[in-house]
Amino acid sequence: MFLLHMHSLSAKDSKYLRAVRLLTAIVSLTGSLCITVLIARTLGPAHFGQYQFAQWFALLAVPFIGIGTSTLSSRMLLSIPSNDTPRIAASIFHFLWRSQSYRSIIYLGLGVVSVVVLAHIPVLHLPLLPLLLALLSVPFILLQRVLEIALQSQRRIDLLTLLHLTRLSMLLLFMILMVLFMSVQPNMLLLAGAVSSALVLFIGLASLYRLLPLRKVHQPDPLFKAELRQLAHVSHWQTLCDEIVWQPSTLLLLQVLYWRTPAVLGFYMLSFLLSMSLMRFIPVFLLNAVFPSILRAIPALYFKNTYEAFIKTSWAIALCGLPLILLAFFGSPLLIIGMLGKSFLPLILPLRIQLLAAYCGSVATPAMTHLSTQRHWRGQTRLAAGSALLHVVLMVPGVLFWGVAGAAIASSVAQCVAAIGCLLICQHMLHLTTRRYAYAA
Repeated sequence: MFLLHMHSLSAKDSKYLRAVRLLTAIVSLTGSLCITVLIARTLGPAHFGQYQFAQWFALLAVPFIGIGTSTLSSRMLLSIPSNDTPRIAASIFHFLWRSQSYRSIIYLGLGVVSVVVLAHIPVLHLPLLPLLLALLSVPFILLQRVLEIALQSQRRIDLLTLLHLTRLSMLLLFMILMVLFMSVQPNMLLLAGAVSSALVLFIGLASLYRLLPLRKVHQPDPLFKAELRQLAHVSHWQTLCDEIVWQPSTLLLLQVLYWRTPAVLGFYMLSFLLSMSLMRFIPVFLLNAVFPSILRAIPALYFKNTYEAFIKTSWAIALCGLPLILLAFFGSPLLIIGMLGKSFLPLILPLRIQLLAAYCGSVATPAMTHLSTQRHWRGQTRLAAGSALLHVVLMVPGVLFWGVAGAAIASSVAQCVAAIGCLLICQHMLHLTTRRYAYAA
């Protein structure tokens, strides 16, 4: 989920990589955020809640079955030394594409059966047609992940950025056509999202055919296939805990309890998306734009070891990110009225609650990213399980007594506990490593 590493401040990091991270983050976050705000303003709170719930439910199990759907598995696949060679990269892409295709077909079939069965359970009140339409885009999203891995292995960040912009532009074009010729409905937007995902996938494949020799692909040997499967494997238990803590898992409970007022889902989901966007933007911008400029101006600030880099980087993010969080906290009423209208004023309270979690998550980004690349300690597993359990325990009474504000409180508390715990575990691990190296020297 997090795209950063504490070594982003190292002198070994090239200007190209920092520019790539910054450009990708700005394009993906701001573009997606603008489209989300536009969709929310066009649909209104109730229809936006139905639209977001259908998308979330359709993608619920994707991290468990898809290849490259987690940041760690993508990073591991990109770490193959021979991935830079076009012939080997084409072979890897062909193998991953076939595996992902089988997984997509299985996911789509099981998803359709599950949605049809669950939609007939009266207690859940699940909308059948929106969920089926949302499932149409899942195979294209899964295959796009393999395509993005192949483009990243060839360092074609320009094509990745263009594909993101193309998809957002197509979705915007479909919205304009709907406004001109018909009313904008969640079902039509879900169908437009599936069509735009399919078109972007075909455009990306055409571009990749020009980069890699895909017409003459040699199959990897069995040992290499086994290595690829191992690199793409993710821990299902860790993924489940991360999904509960860092994803809007409260939506299903809100759907069951507030199915007559779907605007509640819209308020919660929009506050979650806005806070998560800010949480991801702060460390990306600071670590790849602000801090490198400071280090070039003051060379004496370079760090002696990884532990010192982690401590000073975390403190720097905490100090520099605090004004941005406070600006969003106190300026949220004006921003919401200006961008979304007065009908979204109930969004202010859950947004302010989740901004606290966004601040803690942004400060803990270097720690979380570093821990994701290391062997899982028992403390990490316990922290993930404890945070997920805390979210589940707080979720039920919070939603029952305080509605969307209670859901925001439960989510924020669990995320803050997970973020602070990751900071402490990473500090302890790096401190031990630094002392071990010091004694060896």
